[in-house]
Amino acid sequence: MKRSLTASIRANIKMEIKVNFHQALFLIAIVASALASALANAQDSRVHVTINGGPPAPTGEATPIISASSVRVTLIKTAEAPVPEAMLIAGGAWFTTVMLNHIAVLVEHPQHLTERLMFDAGLSASVESERQADLNWLYRQVPMLGYRNLRPARQQLPSELLPKMIALSHAHWDHASGLVDFPAAEVWAATAERQFAESSGPPAVFPSQVRGKTAQWKDIAFTPRTVCGFEQTHDVYGDGSVILVAMPGHTPGSVGMLVTTGSGRKLFFVGDTVWLKRAITDELPKPFISRSADNEPTQVRQQIARLAACVKSDSKIEIIPAHDSSVQDALGYYPRWVN
Repeated sequence: MKRSLTASIRANIKMEIKVNFHQALFLIAIVASALASALANAQDSRVHVTINGGPPAPTGEATPIISASSVRVTLIKTAEAPVPEAMLIAGGAWFTTVMLNHIAVLVEHPQHLTERLMFDAGLSASVESERQADLNWLYRQVPMLGYRNLRPARQQLPSELLPKMIALSHAHWDHASGLVDFPAAEVWAATAERQFAESSGPPAVFPSQVRGKTAQWKDIAFTPRTVCGFEQTHDVYGDGSVILVAMPGHTPGSVGMLVTTGSGRKLFFVGDTVWLKRAITDELPKPFISRSADNEPTQVRQQIARLAACVKSDSKIEIIPAHDSSVQDALGYYPRWVN
């Protein structure tokens, strides 16, 4: 009995140390990133550098004519945030500012036009009130917890394009904020992610977004069917065109989405497993100062290796992190569709 009690006390102490360490690390990151961002913006407030030299985002483009047999996707840019590169990838520079996007991805299947799927929901019109409710002043100064140029997905989409289902890559604030704008949609999440959303708090999960709401939660029914090295998957439409992939690590129930479009393009949306595509190409983890954002950093490294192997095995696969503007700029944004 005494030994059991002693072991329990030691386990609690270790857990407390781990929590306090992560909190201290995050506070250091707040100060460092805020200073670096302020200095970088002061040097040139008009220009924000993007990694890999991505082209400027297209604006005002008409929706192209797409074959009736085509599965297609469109990226809906709901906001952006300038962040020091050193906060995003190991070896990044403090005084290079990277523009991160907050997006939602709408998928349209020609045989299921009444069952459009949205992957993540982006930021909502009420995101500022959510931040005020769930973040203290210090957290609101963190570049990665901020945004600018807000354009919620619901304000951009006409009623005939509203999704029936919204699958969350994970339940962090910048992916779940827009759920409130689509009250009729089913909210799909891994079981572990729904439980994470119900039990976690700021700065990762905003209770004002996911608790006390009338969201129609639905646990994703993964099956043991391996796709590109990922062993737990869910075929949304039953024809292999849109596959949800379990990739826990960043959060307990993180999910990716592999879409094969009508033209044969393979777009792999990987959520926040990495923040920049270069992290897959060079197999680089998040920087030490931001690593506490990952629920299980070791598991994230395994997912990065798996994604790198996936790309090597199939050169058609295009990795699209949830926030990498250089990759997303090349694809374009709604009303442009990718076929």
